[in-house]
Formats: sequence, C-alpha cells, structure tokens
Amino acid sequence: MGAWIRPALVAANHCDIPIRWHEKLLSGPYPNAYAERLLACLAAAGNTEIFFRLLDRDGNALLPHICSYSGRQQIAAFIGDRLIPFLTVHLSSGTDEIFAGLCGLARTIVSPFIDEVLTALFQRWTGSFARGGEAGPRGTSIELWRAFNDLAGHPRFDQIEDWQGLLSPVLQGSLRWYEKQTVLRVLERDPRSYIQIESMLFKAEDWEHFNESEVERLEGAAESLFARVAD
Repeated sequence: MGAWIRPALVAANHCDIPIRWHEKLLSGPYPNAYAERLLACLAAAGNTEIFFRLLDRDGNALLPHICSYSGRQQIAAFIGDRLIPFLTVHLSSGTDEIFAGLCGLARTIVSPFIDEVLTALFQRWTGSFARGGEAGPRGTSIELWRAFNDLAGHPRFDQIEDWQGLLSPVLQGSLRWYEKQTVLRVLERDPRSYIQIESMLFKAEDWEHFNESEVERLEGAAESLFARVAD
C-alpha cells in the first residue's frame, strides 16, 4: 500500500507543487514500478491537465512506459489530438518496441491532425528496409511488423502521401514468405500496384502450409486492380 502513496500524491497534485522525490524516482535506477503505478494513478484520477503537465515535463522518462501495451491501456482516456505534439517530438525515438508503441498510440487517433504523424511513422518504417544490410535482421522483428499492422490498419492510412511508392520497394528486401504476404495484402489496395502484383503472380507458388492459395489470391487481386486501372 505504501508504494502507491507517492504516485497517488503526484496524480492528485492539482496545484503543481514541486515534488523533489518524483523526478528521482522516475529517473532512478529502478523507475519501472514507480512509472507503472503513476500511470495507474493518473488514469484513476482522470485529470487530463495533470496528465499532460507531467507528459510535457517528464515525457522522455515516461515514453517507454506509455508506449508499452499496458501503459497504452492505462492512458486510453487521455489519447486524442492533444497527444499529437508528444508523438511528433518522439517520432524518431527509441527501439523497435517503442516505435511499435508510438504506432499503437497513433492508431487510436482518427482525426485529420494525425496525418503528418502517420506519414512520418510510415516513412520511418519503410526506411528501416531501405538501409542496406539492415533489412534482413530487422525483417524478423515482431515489433516492426506490429507497427506495420497498426499503421496499415489506421482509417487514415490512405492519406499518407505516396504510401504505395514507399511500400513497394520493401518487397525487394529479405522478407519471409508470410511477411511478403502481409505487404502484398496492403499493396493490393492500390491500382498502382497492378504491375508489381502481376510480376509476383508469375513467381508465386503454393505450399502446404499456406492457409489459402496465394496464386489464386494474387490472380484475384490482379484482376481487381486491372479493372480499376482500366476504369
């Protein structure tokens, strides 16, 4: 019970009274437990002003905790347009895990104001495969593909400028068969992918572990895209 008193005091600090031990606990050698309890207390208090005040002041320290799955669940009530400046500041920050968390946060914001953030995050994702030699090992990163699913699943994904042109070269990297399928499923949305889909169709083979025929899937996608191009 005693471990919750300090984060509860910070979450209830309406008058913004300086609390010296807060920064020490947040930046000390063992900040995880304190940060997790702090987010839980902020969520319970439900005070938006206190949350964003702390985010402005301690954003770097809170970043890995807010980007974790549990952290995103805790601050769900605070996620909205007001979080966009925080995301903008940290677009290039951290590991693949933090990057995936940023994409997860962005996915829950559906207003037009998120478009620039989506574009920057998608450029970061595709850029991971554009740097020679890095695409192979990074292609197996679970966090990297979780980030892709959140970006591609965003309602405003199509607002990313030239997303098809950014995504298309990724297929030239060292991807596993199921990673290529994941990319292809997104490229199939855009008529500009017709030639590339046709090219992939000529090389496609079906294997026993496929849940459905990839050849038939690509044939259907190519026919659909051709019809849209013809129109």
